[in-house]
Amino acid sequence: MVRVLVRSLAFVMILGAPAFAAIAGGGSALAQTDPGDAGAAQAITAGSDAPPAPELLAPTSDNQIPLTPALVQRFLDSWPELSTLGDQFADQYGVDEDATDPASAFQVWAERPEAKTKIDAVLTKHGFSGLDEWAKVANSVLLAYDYDESLTDPAQIADAVREIEATPGMSRQEKDSLIAQVHKQAEDAAAGKPLDGNRAVIEPFMDRIGAVINADQGEAD
Repeated sequence: MVRVLVRSLAFVMILGAPAFAAIAGGGSALAQTDPGDAGAAQAITAGSDAPPAPELLAPTSDNQIPLTPALVQRFLDSWPELSTLGDQFADQYGVDEDATDPASAFQVWAERPEAKTKIDAVLTKHGFSGLDEWAKVANSVLLAYDYDESLTDPAQIADAVREIEATPGMSRQEKDSLIAQVHKQAEDAAAGKPLDGNRAVIEPFMDRIGAVINADQGEAD
């Protein structure tokens, strides 16, 4: 059960919510976005008087660290054992409903002395000082793996807005809501940008990282 949470770790820790769908999907993907989403509804005037897209945020280092090949290797080596523990703990103790990612789930379980002993043994074996360090490494790896530069590409954002404006049969309110969501997902993507250099570090590990994620997704299906 807990294994399926690994995919959301990178986004939850930085953004507080899952990332939005990719702009690169084009008009058809945008058309599937719910125009009635109250959280995304903003008044954006069409035409030349429209306000510019909001300034994109710089990446934060609060929950990221500069990666090295050794750190990525240690994370990947640790995950199968932690995943097995997570499955055991989920059966034994249940999963806290507020645990939206592996790190927070393990933090809750680590409050139990017997669980903490097992978690610490795995982390120590793989060279981690504790869950905080492991979570930052995991977050940094997954952010670098998932990041899509097209989400913050001004040209693609402008294209998406133009496609929305040109879509027939939509009300002004629906178009404004979708345009607001395009800008919001760009902001969220920028906030989840990996630290400089981290993407290059994980390149040799892409297949292994993908195997971890895909295995967890397979369990969810």
